Amino acid sequence: MAKGLEKHRERQQQLSLLGKDLARRSGRKCELCHAAGESLTACEALYQPDPDLDSCLFLCARCREQLESQKNHDTNYLRCLNHSIWSDIPLVQATALYLLDKLDADWAEALAEQVYRYPELDELMAQIDKHLSR
Repeated sequence: MAKGLEKHRERQQQLSLLGKDLARRSGRKCELCHAAGESLTACEALYQPDPDLDSCLFLCARCREQLESQKNHDTNYLRCLNHSIWSDIPLVQATALYLLDKLDADWAEALAEQVYRYPELDELMAQIDKHLSR
């Protein structure tokens, strides 16, 4: 058990090292809801042996909770995806689409249909699903 805790702490340390770069990339705002002035943390959306900027997001606690939850998505809150769906950062766009696909709301379906789903975007969404379903 101590070995697992040690690995977890090591992983968290690796993620925290990405904080400054993620803050720069995001403009110190949540990459999904664009909230400023919130406590933001690095969140792995994709598993990589060594976490990097292309596999992590900078999220507020509420967006992180929505992403990690397999159920109970806050449909009203996730209307913020209306902006992040157009991000020029592929992981942010794929994560927004991933969450929209989880919602049972007409507006979410209509918004998701507006985005051209190129093969790399679909692959990213599949990787996100695989990582978060573990």
